[in-house]
Amino acid sequence: GINAEYMGSAGLVMATITTIITVFTASYFCIGTTVGSSYINPVIDANYPDPGVLALPGKGYAVVVSSGDDPDAFPLAYSAGLINWTPQGHVFPAGSWPVWADTNMWAPEIHLVSGRYLCYFSASHANGRHSIGVAVSESGTPWGPYRDLGTPLVFHNEDSVVGLIDPSYFHDPETGKHYALWKGDTWAPIRISAIYIRELEEGGMGFVPGSEPQILLQDDQHDELLIVEGPWLMYRAGLYYLFYSSSWVQLPSYH
Repeated sequence: GINAEYMGSAGLVMATITTIITVFTASYFCIGTTVGSSYINPVIDANYPDPGVLALPGKGYAVVVSSGDDPDAFPLAYSAGLINWTPQGHVFPAGSWPVWADTNMWAPEIHLVSGRYLCYFSASHANGRHSIGVAVSESGTPWGPYRDLGTPLVFHNEDSVVGLIDPSYFHDPETGKHYALWKGDTWAPIRISAIYIRELEEGGMGFVPGSEPQILLQDDQHDELLIVEGPWLMYRAGLYYLFYSSSWVQLPSYH
């Protein structure tokens, strides 16, 4: 289950959330349609899986999505009210990918960390190993241009089979500390999937020296079918809530 001791005396509550990923085959961008006080899906009629939405200071929202092997990686868009969206380019336009990333540009999230916009993402090396990276916007806006570290933030080493995916960021309002979360696995001991957390430096682009990854959650429930992924950590009224997805994404049991 959950390593409640690691999260401190405030306690940790685990919850599940249904994850639905809809992939649209249209290659064009469509403005959302409203009818009275309602809206009609899709609000973005394009191939926009794994949306990561950030509420911007003052007004509006930014979204970034997975892009697979498209030359222009991680599309960005802006909305004033979550219905009508305007394209804002890409985190990594064609020709500007991180030098270590070769394919499978997945699961990006943009966060405002210590006054800078950072994009956490996962990608595969040329040898198929899947690692987690981070890039910083050099314009002071969510729209980039972005510059990555030059190396992965979390590297897929020999102790992992599938690799590392689904990075997320959490700022603890109780302690002021910053954390990265991700899904991983290990050969020894055999651990098919687990959700890890590790403390970040204040800038969000490196880990606190001496810190180590800690396991928050393992695949120990029958209906998880050996998979836990997509972590999202929140804090409310003295409790920590970990949302995640489980089972296999191809199956109706995915939840």
